[in-house]
Formats: sequence, structure tokens, C-alpha cells
Amino acid sequence: MAVTHEELERFTQYATEHFNDGEADSVLQLAKNWTAQQQSEDLASIRRGVVDADAGRMQSVDEVDTELRAKFDIKAG
Repeated sequence: MAVTHEELERFTQYATEHFNDGEADSVLQLAKNWTAQQQSEDLASIRRGVVDADAGRMQSVDEVDTELRAKFDIKAG
């Protein structure tokens, strides 16, 4: 998987904060810790989405399409 500039910036910030705290002895350990944290956050987001969907808090593709076209003044077509 390719790493984006944004991801590299987030990791650099994470590494700076956590390396100075003595949380890890190496960049490799920081990368492992950061990856585990990212996966945990991703899973939590997915779970929140499932809860929202189960509770009926969602929109159809057509509703989203209509809203975005109106917001950005895009003609249907």
C-alpha cells in the first residue's frame, strides 16, 4: 500500500510525541505502535457506522447525490 503525504505527516507527529516520551526504543517499534493504533481507530469508526446503519441513521445514494449536486452546483446529467 502506498503511503500518502498526509499519512507520513501524521506518523511523524506521532513518532515525535511518543519517542520523546520513551514509549519506544526504535522507529520500527513506533511504526508498529502507530499501525496498531490506526487499526484500532479504523475498527472503532466501522463499528460506529454499523450502529448508525442499524439505527436507521443513513442516507440513500440518491439523497447524497442530490445534496452534493446542490452544494457544489452540479447539474444532473
